[in-house]
Amino acid sequence: MEKSHVKTIISQSGRHIVSELNKEIEKLGRRISELIEANYELSEIYRIVTSMLGMGFQNAVCLMVYTYNFRRFNYDARKIACYYGIAPFGKVSCTSINTDPHVHYMANRQIKAMLT
Repeated sequence: MEKSHVKTIISQSGRHIVSELNKEIEKLGRRISELIEANYELSEIYRIVTSMLGMGFQNAVCLMVYTYNFRRFNYDARKIACYYGIAPFGKVSCTSINTDPHVHYMANRQIKAMLT
């Protein structure tokens, strides 16, 4: 068998697998949308979250899932921002202790990366 023929077979197989995975992702997205629409509280929170500029379906659902629909931190915006890794804090004192603002090491890096 020629190398180019093998490359073609592998390439076609890879495209087929990616296509099937994309179909499954679309199905899961539709199912998640149905679940959100079926629950009043979820749909209201989803509507509020997606009203922010740049917040799409995947980001909104991820934020809702990781925080148990924002109940995990008793709806405290400061705690949620810390968990998401979007609220950097520095140490400042009147004498000599000053550090650059940084995100806490326990922040959820996946969410931070997704939001940025």
